[in-house]
Amino acid sequence: MIKFFKKFPKITALMSVREDGNMKINHKSGRSTNNSRGEFFKKAGISRGKAYSALLDHGSEICVIDKLSPRFISGTDALIASEEEIFLSITVADCYPILLYDPVGKIIAVIHAGWKGIAEEIIPKVVNRMNKTGSTYKNIHVAIGPGICQRCFEFDRQLFKERFKKYQAPIYSLNSGRSAYPDLRRIILTQLTGNKTGKLERKNIEVINDCTYCNAENFYSHRRDKKDPIDAMIVLIGMKKS
Repeated sequence: MIKFFKKFPKITALMSVREDGNMKINHKSGRSTNNSRGEFFKKAGISRGKAYSALLDHGSEICVIDKLSPRFISGTDALIASEEEIFLSITVADCYPILLYDPVGKIIAVIHAGWKGIAEEIIPKVVNRMNKTGSTYKNIHVAIGPGICQRCFEFDRQLFKERFKKYQAPIYSLNSGRSAYPDLRRIILTQLTGNKTGKLERKNIEVINDCTYCNAENFYSHRRDKKDPIDAMIVLIGMKKS
């Protein structure tokens, strides 16, 4: 289990690792594939009924959650909340988990950032939505969890030029064939700190520089494991009751 935002005792912000078990949700039933999620919530000291889970669409849709929201939210890759005892969760298996917390405005968010969502700028969209609902850019803290590294992320060269045309080397590298190797982690940092309408403080961003593809001992990886349905980790964030 990985812990984020350790300097904020009011926040529970966690990511499972491989030994915690498969956390993938069955999208058709809205239930987990096994008992691993329940055991993880128990270890984290969280009631399962207080967890709200995104049923991912690999896009840039954002959903604001309150206690009347359904526990499983379809078609979204980012969740935002401003109430205590709401725990927002996503699953990842190479895509980047991004957790956000404003301790002044008391707003939390979690983002599933795959290449499509990153290309559609889901990250600055979430930051701007938080800003519109009570946050300020200078108060937002961010944690970027493990995801696939540049060396392991082979990507179609032409598609990269179409979807990421605004980014220049060394954010990506090219081989002699038809492939590009985008550095998604660096693109994420660029989007967080260089947004035209307001940028976050780099000192408020913590990054775990671990690769889900390289580190088979600790993480599931969609690209490496090539399983269908995939095995995945859970990432969650919530504010404890004052």
